[in-house]
Amino acid sequence: MKVIVIGLGAMGSSALYNLSKRGVEVIGIDRFSPPHQFGSTHGDTRVFRVAYKEGIDYVPLLIRAKELWYELSQERERDIFLNTGVLYIANHENDSVAGPLEVTKSYDIDYEQLSHEELVYRYPALRPDQDMVGFFDKEGGILKVEDCVESYLEFSRNYGAKLILNETVLSWKTSNNGIEVITESDRFFADKLIVSAGAWLTELIDLNPVNLSIERQVNHWIDVKAKTQFSVSELPVTTWEYGLENRSFYTIPDLGQGFKISRHHGGEITNPNDVDRNVKNDEIEDIQQLFESFFEASGVVENSKTCLYTNTDSQDFLIDFYRGNDNVLILSPCSGHGFKFASVVGEVAADLIETGKSKFNLTNFSFEKHKKFN
Repeated sequence: MKVIVIGLGAMGSSALYNLSKRGVEVIGIDRFSPPHQFGSTHGDTRVFRVAYKEGIDYVPLLIRAKELWYELSQERERDIFLNTGVLYIANHENDSVAGPLEVTKSYDIDYEQLSHEELVYRYPALRPDQDMVGFFDKEGGILKVEDCVESYLEFSRNYGAKLILNETVLSWKTSNNGIEVITESDRFFADKLIVSAGAWLTELIDLNPVNLSIERQVNHWIDVKAKTQFSVSELPVTTWEYGLENRSFYTIPDLGQGFKISRHHGGEITNPNDVDRNVKNDEIEDIQQLFESFFEASGVVENSKTCLYTNTDSQDFLIDFYRGNDNVLILSPCSGHGFKFASVVGEVAADLIETGKSKFNLTNFSFEKHKKFN
């Protein structure tokens, strides 16, 4: 069996790795040279959470994903995953705190509830509002995104995968011989195809009636004077919801590049081929004000980068065969919360390609579910 993977970001690189490790002949194609700065898989770090308010069906995937991230760290001989824990901060009635707590009733997840007083005592760097409490997911942590993708691609080559980089796929079609993929300069043939093109997905497949929106997000890094309090040894990952509209943001402790702080959703809708990569002054000022409102320290934004969310209307993933064609598997979009799942989604993809089945419940990630949602 021969497989082509289009798009080698988080999901594609993991699928390439899992297939090649099993001895499958596989070709990976990407219009850039991952990890790169143009899609959704960059920016040093990502949050890994297990007590997942987005839906209980995600949790078994996360439990397996964590095992696989540890395995990749061992194979790489480098700490790709850091088990710092994740601290959810919000009003006690908010779903950001109540939701993760509800998940723990079904799964044996190590957690801790923190009152407002306990929050500020344990983490003096934080300045939560008086009505805010905490939920500490001890299973969570940090993923080093470029390390993850680089590892997958390097190991895939070692296992025999062929990588075609800086080559745009123009189209693909089925034929009597299987799948034909046409790029700017060549044609490739395979028995099966995985499309994991993220923000460029609709250039390759007709998703109707599933709606996609490409959302421009900006990550920021702050140079904090009190570096110790914001280091990985003193502060976990934090996620916050605040205000009447429940706006959200997250932070990742300083691993040497600065204290990372980013809003989650709420960015402008854009086109992946025409993204404004320039970060505006008002975006920097907004984050500066956010930092000063919720943290007991001085510091200034020293670096900012844009990235893309590719969202479905329900903000659930899309992992399914394309229109009943069990030779074509779709692995994206991931709606701004997918990277943490990449390790297990690659394993799922390899299972689906080889057997047509997965041991996980993928119903909520199907075309049919998204059609019903719309």
